[in-house]
Amino acid sequence: MTDRELIAFMQGWFERFIIRFDRLDKHLEKMAMKEKLLEGERLLDNQDVCQLLHISKLHYSVIAHRANCLIK
Repeated sequence: MTDRELIAFMQGWFERFIIRFDRLDKHLEKMAMKEKLLEGERLLDNQDVCQLLHISKLHYSVIAHRANCLIK
């Protein structure tokens, strides 16, 4: 393989790599923009609830266990 052939091969390989990388980047952007919705309303996970209520995850767990009568 000559130097020119090697350069052409490597250039083609890098171009394919960049195209795939750009596709992956676009896919990740779409995923990041999607929100979890149920009937048009945003679903909250434990971390979201704790941040909204300004409480720690431990405090949230204690409240949940009390509500389920697991602790008094």
